[in-house]
Parts: sequence; structure tokens; C-alpha cells
Amino acid sequence: MMKSQRYDYPVETNVIGETALRVLSNAQHGTVLASVTNATYLRSEKGELCWLIPATGQMHQRGIQITAPLPRLNVGNWYKVVDQTILTRSNEKLDFRHAPIWKSPTITSTDIVSISRLSRSLLTVVDHLLTQYVPSGLGCLISSILQMTSHKNEALEVNLDSWMAEKAWPAVQGMILASKANDTKLIINYAKSLVGLGEGLTPSGDDFLGGFFFSRQFLYEHYPKALNLSTCTYSDFILQLKPLTNLISYTILKDHADGQSVEPLHQFANGLLQGKPVDQLFLHVEKLISLGHSSGWDLLSGFLAGMTISFNK
Repeated sequence: MMKSQRYDYPVETNVIGETALRVLSNAQHGTVLASVTNATYLRSEKGELCWLIPATGQMHQRGIQITAPLPRLNVGNWYKVVDQTILTRSNEKLDFRHAPIWKSPTITSTDIVSISRLSRSLLTVVDHLLTQYVPSGLGCLISSILQMTSHKNEALEVNLDSWMAEKAWPAVQGMILASKANDTKLIINYAKSLVGLGEGLTPSGDDFLGGFFFSRQFLYEHYPKALNLSTCTYSDFILQLKPLTNLISYTILKDHADGQSVEPLHQFANGLLQGKPVDQLFLHVEKLISLGHSSGWDLLSGFLAGMTISFNK
């Protein structure tokens, strides 16, 4: 059992996500669902999630970024909310009364770049990324995904450097082909086989799907007439997945389908929309791929699949 970091004084939060604030405001009790190196997941009495992250952590609508070192809370222990302060069984006091509210970054201007320019910027960033980093998780499929979505005629080279990539590739390939055909039902059929694939609190298959569905929601929101996308938001499909993966991963996957992700993915996507310089976009992608053991790479590979399919139909 890990020893908890205890405080004799209230610890203030740097910032609290909009959804996290709602979760803590709507329920006064809950339990610690999971505790890992860089996050502590809290489940409210109503079954909703939010999580504590350190000051260096990447924000999400459900995140609560605290100023002090992250306390190591024991799984199953209770917490309660009193006067906008989280009180734990081991006497931690996390004060969010004066914390700024974090919302997912948006762009206020309707002046966005053309699809062709967005596509060029995206591919330039990814080409640069792959020359400097060795992908992990399902990131090893990025080159094959780009090759497949770009209608290249040469034989497809697939980098299946792990059992997980080998198992995932038929479903990823099927999703790409189904997307080109605008067959939502077939996309969903292939997507189901990726749910829960991999290890950890957010398996790689779930993260890939999160990036994919986030990109579809993103494109439909900003280019509804330029792209022939289904109006399906995938929300009904996501609800079917709850028994197939853990609650944390399910919640994050559902958020992605609703257009909510981690800060660097929002910044990257918004930067593409605004035509930001490639070197600036690259910094956002570097932050993204640093997430988790491979979560950032998995998200990026799904995001790229969803984006590039739409560019090359």
C-alpha cells in the first residue's frame, strides 16, 4: 500500500476543469477510484469522474490541477466536498474555491483555413515528428495509416512491431475503408473490436478510438459543408461500450466523441484551423505524445486516421 502525502493545511488548486467543477458541485461524497503516478481519479456518489493532476499535468475538462505534490490516496477511500474543498479520509484538504475554471480551448474567429492548407500543415508536422521520434503503442501504425488514406498505389507497408498493433491493424484498416465508403454501421462494427485492447487505465484501442471520434466531431463542427461526413455523433455507439472497458477509459472515450480532449490535442487542432506556423503546431504535438506510456501516440494515430480519411475521399 502506498503511503499518502498528507497536508496539515488546505492545498489550493491551480485550475479546475469546467466538468470537474460540475461533478464536485453535484455530489458531496465519493470514493477514490484509482491512483497512479500522475493522476488520482475520484468517482462521485452519482458515478461521475474527475481527477487530480500535478501542476505539470495536461488539463482536461475533468482535471483538477493542484499546486502541491499529488497526494497518494488509497483506492476505495472516501472523500467529501464541503465549502468547495475536497476533504479526504486521510485528512488532505484540497481547496478549489478560488481556482480559475478551465474550459477546452476554442477559436473565436470564423476565419479558418481551407481544407487543403490544413491537410498540408498536418502532414508536414507528422513527417517532422516521425523523423525525430520513435512512436510507441499504436503510433507505429501512423505511417501505414497515412499511406492508406492518401490513395497511394504502391504496396502497403505495415509496421506491426507488437502483438497489439498486429491485432489492431485489421480493425483500423476496416475503419478506414468503411469511412471512405461513408458506411457508419461498418465503422462501428470494426471499432468495437478495438475497445479494451491494450493495458493500463486507458487501453491503446480506446485511445485510438478517442482520437478518431474527436477528429470526426472536430471536422463536422468546422467544415460541415466541405466534407461529406455522416451527421452521426457516435454517442449512441459509445454508450454500448461501457461494459467492454473500464469506467475511466469509457468516460474519456465518451468525452472525445463529444469533442472534449486533453489540452494539447485541442491546441493542435485549433492551431491547424487557424493556420498557425508548423513549428508552433509541432510543440503541441510534442506535448501530446508525452502523455502516458503511449496514450498520446494512440490518440494522435486515431486523430490522424479520422482527419486524413476525410481529406482524401
